[in-house]
Amino acid sequence: MSDSSSLTISLYSNASCPYAQRTRIALMEKGIEFDFTEIDLSNKPEWFTDVSPTGKVPVMIHDDQRLYESAIINEYIDEVWPSPALMPLNAADRASARIWIHKSNTSFGSAVFYIGISRDQDRLADLKASIKTQLQEIEREVFADGRQFWFGDKPSLVDITYYSSIERMPVVEKNVGVSLSDFPNTEAWFERMANRPAVKATARTAQQHIETFDYLSSRIPA
Repeated sequence: MSDSSSLTISLYSNASCPYAQRTRIALMEKGIEFDFTEIDLSNKPEWFTDVSPTGKVPVMIHDDQRLYESAIINEYIDEVWPSPALMPLNAADRASARIWIHKSNTSFGSAVFYIGISRDQDRLADLKASIKTQLQEIEREVFADGRQFWFGDKPSLVDITYYSSIERMPVVEKNVGVSLSDFPNTEAWFERMANRPAVKATARTAQQHIETFDYLSSRIPA
């Protein structure tokens, strides 16, 4: 059997993409070296269609194995390089982790994105209510007991997944007035995540996120 740690890893990513950010953080939390190619999503190179079946990032190539969709890539990373573990060790907690990741991918992250680009006031009102409800759930069900991260004293793939969306909360505050400071336990967790070296290496500023969403919004017909 080949030593997986000796095989080449190529990552195709984009600095502004929260999904791609998650995979970069996961690799760096594991201390895994990888080759990196930045893809301009507004002007993708023609060859990228040969790399990405969906035309999206991230895409990771590990030796001859091509992987896409961040949640799938990140679980693969955790299985192939098991230390430090980024998923809980018992089956019930792993199921819970996958539920939270699904919530982030299908509801929380999409609410952040559409708050960033939508101009429809009725839709923004619905999205504002949704993001507040979800942050209240996290505040109450995850961090009210004083835990450091989602499943204890070390970050997991759930922490990484939510971090990438919550880093973009300045856009939510600007557009609908919901601030992370309204959720102090979650804000404290965010600061713990933000201070991790792997997160610092991928983080973008509030102004960069605002400018990215302003650009995306400007490309949508009025």
